Amino acid sequence: MLLSYLCSMANDPKPIKRSRQLTPWSKDHHEGLSLTWKIRQGLKNGTEKKRIIDYVKWFWVNHLEEHFREEEELLESYLHGHAMIGRMFNEHKDIRALVDTDLENAEELEKFAALLHDHIRFEERELFGLAESLIPAEGLDQIESEINKGPNECDAWQDEFWLMK
Repeated sequence: MLLSYLCSMANDPKPIKRSRQLTPWSKDHHEGLSLTWKIRQGLKNGTEKKRIIDYVKWFWVNHLEEHFREEEELLESYLHGHAMIGRMFNEHKDIRALVDTDLENAEELEKFAALLHDHIRFEERELFGLAESLIPAEGLDQIESEINKGPNECDAWQDEFWLMK
């Protein structure tokens, strides 16, 4: 069900070919899109909001926070001053601000899911293409070497609140 949802979200007729160096971030983005789907499924299924909020906060600490830090540090060093970098920073700030609130209700959870979804689509469809076209191969190799390639902790969460019980 998740795969069919993610596939149905794509507006582009063919997948984006990503450079080897940025592929780890694209894989992270897949996990982020999965998060947005899980939030929306949990809301649709009437899941207790606290269970969803706990997952969002866990995902932030164990996944998104480091991903944002890496993108900001590494991409900014090569694309300093570009408007798309400014947009990335602003969207990261908006998403962080929501996570830092209590995300107390369905509207805030949906807003978070929408912001994260749209942000990931922006990075995949626009920012990463720009980075691949402007950053020399050596720079992309340097980015790849600095991307956290630790184990994927996204599957460690046990409460599958998004599944209909």
